[in-house]
Amino acid sequence: MDMKEMATLETLDETIHPALNLGKRVGGYLYVHRSACDALDETAKAALSLAEQLAGKVDWNVAKLSLEGGSISLLDYALFFDSAFPELTRSYRIDLTDETVRVLDYSEGSNRPVLHRKELLLSPEHPRYAEYAQLTAALERAGLLQNSHAVGYHRQWQERLSTGGYCVIGHTLEVVDPDAVREQAEVQRHRTALRRYSFSRPMQALARHGYLDGRRVVFDYGCGRGDDLRLLELNGVPSSGWDPHFRPGAEKVMAPIVNLGFVINVIEQPEERVRVLADAFAHAQELLVVAVMLQGTSAAEHAAFGDGVLTSRGTFQKYL
Repeated sequence: MDMKEMATLETLDETIHPALNLGKRVGGYLYVHRSACDALDETAKAALSLAEQLAGKVDWNVAKLSLEGGSISLLDYALFFDSAFPELTRSYRIDLTDETVRVLDYSEGSNRPVLHRKELLLSPEHPRYAEYAQLTAALERAGLLQNSHAVGYHRQWQERLSTGGYCVIGHTLEVVDPDAVREQAEVQRHRTALRRYSFSRPMQALARHGYLDGRRVVFDYGCGRGDDLRLLELNGVPSSGWDPHFRPGAEKVMAPIVNLGFVINVIEQPEERVRVLADAFAHAQELLVVAVMLQGTSAAEHAAFGDGVLTSRGTFQKYL
């Protein structure tokens, strides 16, 4: 059996070992970077070798294998490793049955096809796999890869980045227009308000130090869903609260103790953070309790936004 018979006897989808989880599948095609092609099974590698013979000496770095068998395209993406979104310069489509080669030249075009999620074309062991995957994750959290079929070309992709208020520097997603990002992402501060069945950490700290003995009124500035207020009432502690989303009509009152728990870290405007902190302080007669989020291991995985990050839930966090 020669190579041609071997390559066309079965579909490529059946010959690629599923445990490899190799390549990026789009429609009926599998895209694999040249550096990862050695991981294909022997039949697929034989088909690729035949395609190379038929195409002659051409430059390519990505193989596009038809999962229905019979054809392979050898693609040449400019600056595959250095460009965050490599652009296609040439495509060589090889029909393995009739041994024809069709060449498409995009090199002179001003709006060339672009490649997203390029880490999927590489082996997970590739030294730059994690770098590329981190960019993809940031793009997904920002909602930039939704309806990706509509941004398969350079101009449309750049328009989406620009309209969204983003740019990509190297392989890092950066915010260049916070107002545009806020409009597109619809930052929802209230989503940070968790449902609680026990006291929040600042309330626990007050309890440990003897401040929740019922002799002082507590005002919860930015009380969220009001779970701390409910628990304070159950424990006989006089309290009230205000929240811009859940209790906008409540009154901000003076109180011996004011709690500003996990509030200023979800405000994306630095000037507003200062105003809120000053306002909470002005309502505290004896003690102001301020709690913020410390930077965790997941902070680096979020998209940069102003002086903080935009989370996958569309909320802002300013980690300290």
